[in-house]
Amino acid sequence: MKALQQCDNRIEILDIFRGFAICCILFNNMLYFSGYEFIPASQRNLFGTADVAIYKCIDFFITTKFYTLLSILFGMSFYLQQKKYQDKSRFKKIYKRRLFALLAFGIIHGIFIWYGDILLMYSLMGFGLLYVMNTKPKRLLYCAIILLLLVNITGVLIMLIKAGPGSNAVNSVAAVADPSFLDYPDMSGAEVLRHINSLKPAQIFYINFHNLSWKWASYLLTFRPFTILGFFILGYYFMTISFLQTILPHPKFLIISGLVGVGATMLSQHMEGSFFKFPSTWENELFKILELAGQIGLCFFYMALIYHFYNSKKGKTILAIFIPAGKMAFSFYMLQSIIGILFFYIGGIAGQVSLRHTLYIAICINLLIGLFTGYWMQKHQTGPLEKFWRMLYLKK
Repeated sequence: MKALQQCDNRIEILDIFRGFAICCILFNNMLYFSGYEFIPASQRNLFGTADVAIYKCIDFFITTKFYTLLSILFGMSFYLQQKKYQDKSRFKKIYKRRLFALLAFGIIHGIFIWYGDILLMYSLMGFGLLYVMNTKPKRLLYCAIILLLLVNITGVLIMLIKAGPGSNAVNSVAAVADPSFLDYPDMSGAEVLRHINSLKPAQIFYINFHNLSWKWASYLLTFRPFTILGFFILGYYFMTISFLQTILPHPKFLIISGLVGVGATMLSQHMEGSFFKFPSTWENELFKILELAGQIGLCFFYMALIYHFYNSKKGKTILAIFIPAGKMAFSFYMLQSIIGILFFYIGGIAGQVSLRHTLYIAICINLLIGLFTGYWMQKHQTGPLEKFWRMLYLKK
């Protein structure tokens, strides 16, 4: 099919998916670059109702949906890479070096640039793919489902064994007098912003490492690493069953994924559950399942929508703007972090910009990087960081 057009061992539609996802995920990350998540409620309310509507839209349509898409694409890319090698032992050696190099990038990015880094997680969980590459498709699916539901399985077991059914769960996050969207147990959002806006490198480094530590603590509490690995394996499984050729093209898949994604997300947000209730409740476990179903459903819906639009009369021409970003997603992602941090942290304006204006800034950042990637890919076959990364893991 036209959407599966290949060029230089790449499937064009996958580059479009990746480019679209990396552009959209910035709108979620900007909540943290700009410090909006740390703004106290009293100050945030001064920005007006437009911010409330924008935040709800980001939460509904973007948050968790595009890291899900990027994770599934990571598994799909693994499948395509290992298929290029007849010598599987050589592939494993190269892929391990690839992940170790990515691990180094993730450590540098997470500690010295932005605590919201995802590269470190991807590099660590990527090793799990090496252990399932010879697994039968059906077992791959079972493995992915178990990993994705592991947080629910654990929550239920804790309720049954220790807390007992029907016990009252407590939220592990301490109450704050003037709460922000994100307050840490040892520090309020307002205090985080004071460190960020100090313009002192030592304080900025400290708060970045502080936030990184709590971020990984939350990952372990919510089993996020296993969720990421589950998405990796799910993407790998899709490629083994020719998902792009047999399932994605069907209009029914577009409709069903949209209904599931929107319906489950609406229900989960109505329930207002939390991943940080210990012990959990049966209602809260249902919330977690609905949240997962919503993010997977909307992720599939976006993929199907792009696929069908790509195969329309003018779709390919319009969506081609995402191909350079997809081909150099690593460079695009790092540039988003660097520009976002420089603009808000070095400018000393974190937590002082409305979400409406933050949205405009995100659009400008994407356009700026998009122009750069388009120009770069006209003269080069790969992005600058991709080229350096390749040199590291292919080095003999």
